[in-house]
Amino acid sequence: MTTTTASLGIAGLDEQLRAQQCHAALGVVSDGRGNRMQAARYGLAGLDRPSKAALCGVAGNLGTTVREELPDLLQPPGYPQRQRLGDRAAECAWRHGVYFADYTYVVCTDDHGVGEVLRWRQGREGGFGSGQRLMPLFFDSGAYRIWTGTAPRWASFDTYLAAIELIQPDGFAAFDVMGDQAQSVAYFDKMVAMGYGPERGCFPVYHVRPKWRADATVAGLPWRSIPAAARCAVANARSAAQDPVLQYYASKSQLIGLGGMVRGPIPRDVRHYYIAELCRAYPDHQFWALGQANFKVINGLGAMGLLDRVWSDGAWWILDAACERFAVVMDGQICMHSLEGIAASLFTITECMAANLRSLLAAYAGLWDWPPPDPLPLDQHDPDQAGDLYGRVHQARLDLFGDEQVRMCGNVPVRVLRDGDVP
Repeated sequence: MTTTTASLGIAGLDEQLRAQQCHAALGVVSDGRGNRMQAARYGLAGLDRPSKAALCGVAGNLGTTVREELPDLLQPPGYPQRQRLGDRAAECAWRHGVYFADYTYVVCTDDHGVGEVLRWRQGREGGFGSGQRLMPLFFDSGAYRIWTGTAPRWASFDTYLAAIELIQPDGFAAFDVMGDQAQSVAYFDKMVAMGYGPERGCFPVYHVRPKWRADATVAGLPWRSIPAAARCAVANARSAAQDPVLQYYASKSQLIGLGGMVRGPIPRDVRHYYIAELCRAYPDHQFWALGQANFKVINGLGAMGLLDRVWSDGAWWILDAACERFAVVMDGQICMHSLEGIAASLFTITECMAANLRSLLAAYAGLWDWPPPDPLPLDQHDPDQAGDLYGRVHQARLDLFGDEQVRMCGNVPVRVLRDGDVP
């Protein structure tokens, strides 16, 4: 049996999920073809207010088998009297998720796409209709599929708004155009003007790729222990934080989507560095890392204590299960066991999916403690960080020497001898 793990890691989540709060979440991306499910156990208000907790989204174009088994994956019996991680995850972790679905998976047009009137796709309303949802439903505008040419020919800005009116999701991404930041801003402004703004559940999507520079880095001796790819990610995040587009989005919405990381320029092992730097630059905001709900990114954010600041979604839980890869928690991190090519397991694909999905949801539920990450170097040009560093050095001096006079010899505090002192 082979095991892989990411040496990365974020903090736990507020367990008190109350109505009228906006929560960051792991989104369950799906095509909406679910069976009837019981109503969600908590309410979501508008996304214009800061959230106290983060959740995780479950993503993926769900096939018929997965769609039929999803209710059991999300709400198995569980044994609350048992303290095993799996039992605790089965009992409560599903409460920390949302569905995140491309709207074209939930609706269609009449006459097999020829007409212009939208309707529910067959079988979707039973699981995703108002009052039927096990978890809140969020919409994706389908920008990636439109960009790749795999979206239905009727997918457009107008049909997106029509789908929102028909389905009434709990939240939705602004309509955007892959790689075109200016056009995406224009669509966001248009949605706001038409009454589909953040107060109704809309969040804008910032594109990572247009401003990405492969040669960007952060220099200096303290950064030499940080991988080169991570230094590049931090430098690009700092540049993005100064982008007028991101600053504009931050002035309009407390939740901002980050698009373009899927199969993008940032290696998956260091994507959490990019997200973390944006969280530092915008401490009062949350970010939705679109398509980033996989074990490596979640480990990185978890160790950094950022899961309460970062939403995520992804289909990783389905894809790895198809390869007989399933998640376990080892030394405070999600690790993957792979049996492919080694042994024939007795786990069903559904059981592998359940393990992977529970690992993501349980991470957002704060069911274990993350190992501390390697600290990032301080920015010497940041006055807040410099003040914090000075305070720590001063406290260290007091701890070592009490109230006696201390001077610095290089970077080492040295006690100054007084008359009569014994060295």
